[in-house]
Amino acid sequence: MKAKFQFIAALLALFSVTGCNIDHVNISSRIQGKWVLVEADQAAVPTDDSFVITFTSATSARVSMLLDAYEGAGEWIREALFNVDLQGETIHLSGNLAAETSYTAVLQIKSLYDDMMICDCLITEVIDSSPIRQEYTGVFIRDDVDYSQEIIGTWEGDELREDDSGLPDGKKCRFEFLWDGTYNYYRQESDGTWKKSADEFSHYFCDGDVLFMRWRNLGFGKVTNCSSWEYEIRQNMMRWKALRKREDGSTYSVTVDFTKV
Repeated sequence: MKAKFQFIAALLALFSVTGCNIDHVNISSRIQGKWVLVEADQAAVPTDDSFVITFTSATSARVSMLLDAYEGAGEWIREALFNVDLQGETIHLSGNLAAETSYTAVLQIKSLYDDMMICDCLITEVIDSSPIRQEYTGVFIRDDVDYSQEIIGTWEGDELREDDSGLPDGKKCRFEFLWDGTYNYYRQESDGTWKKSADEFSHYFCDGDVLFMRWRNLGFGKVTNCSSWEYEIRQNMMRWKALRKREDGSTYSVTVDFTKV
């Protein structure tokens, strides 16, 4: 995440010197590909609040995000098909996120570079006929990496404490990612053996360098949990990074390193 924001700062400095960089003729072709929202109104976006847009043609895009990640009943949106209407420098997106939930976004492009796009954003989410609107200046970074093959297998790293510190608890854990989009989670016992978590389901998918995860435990209430991570894989090493949000609105950073076993 730090490297991304250093890159953003450098491009913003360039933007302040050179001014707007929009090729009005080639906007449609230049936005093709995958973009992730990393900043809103000059503040870093918590990872679970971000979203990935993949423009697949002049008239269509796919969107991935989490819904209600903080409410204990979270769901994910996996590459939902959206309609695209490009009018000059303005991108109109519309689609359905879930039953009774529609989503529209108006992105007014302020600057467009090969690897960064700055837009004035008007987002409208309609849930059961009740609209929720957000307005902000958003920074999107191009994100065309793909680790969906490399992630398959078993990875060992530090288990995190069950609080909002983002710190390890001194124990080890393992994630076993399978080809079918499911994963198994293991905790290391005091005797060194590994115990598989008893979850009703545990699913994942990769969109660019964002790893989306969803699981439901078998305990009281059977709560569905969702989270997302920015991740990268280099040979047998994997790093997860995220900006998390506390209940009071403050944020903290989390980094977890894994080794393939």
